Amino acid sequence: GYAAAQSAGGWQICNETSYVLEAATARPDGQAILVQGWKRLRPGECRVAMAAPLARGTHYLYARTSAAHRGGRNQWGGDARICVDPTHSFSFENPPDCSVQGLEERQFRRVQINKRDSWRTSFAEAQPYTLARARQAGLQRLLDDAGYDLYANRRSVDARAIATSIAQFRSLARLAPNASEDQLIDALEVAAAMKGACACACCSFCRT
Repeated sequence: GYAAAQSAGGWQICNETSYVLEAATARPDGQAILVQGWKRLRPGECRVAMAAPLARGTHYLYARTSAAHRGGRNQWGGDARICVDPTHSFSFENPPDCSVQGLEERQFRRVQINKRDSWRTSFAEAQPYTLARARQAGLQRLLDDAGYDLYANRRSVDARAIATSIAQFRSLARLAPNASEDQLIDALEVAAAMKGACACACCSFCRT
């Protein structure tokens, strides 16, 4: 789901989900559509997708979850068919045929921007989070994806289990004592991806 609101500093996209997201945007340029990606968003993070001044009119937005998360990739999109490079960063004019250029088609959400100086669009889950709550839910999800047992025979996660797991991970990952929460999230994403790759190597196939 999405929520759009006015904000300062160009077109700002915010991650109100418990996932690390990779976002792509597209904007009109005369008769063409310019597409670019991927912009990484940690849970609870906002980033400027396009600087002001903004062009009034229809823009486009798509996001997918990081491959580090378990359970396959979730997507946030709509009904506008636009090309992306699924494996590399990109910036190009949207071609009429994706496959001819080795690209893939994704369905982008249409975002109507009505101000030239600022706009904000948020990615959201069915269960709404504030940015701060998304951050904490994201840390919990990454710990779980990285193999930490946050339940330990309890019916629900408690703050002590999360704090203990974070302390254990910081030690194992050799993070500096003053490492920021952003650095913690980044390291957990790498650990989760490595755990997923290891699990796939032990199987006859990998689910995507």
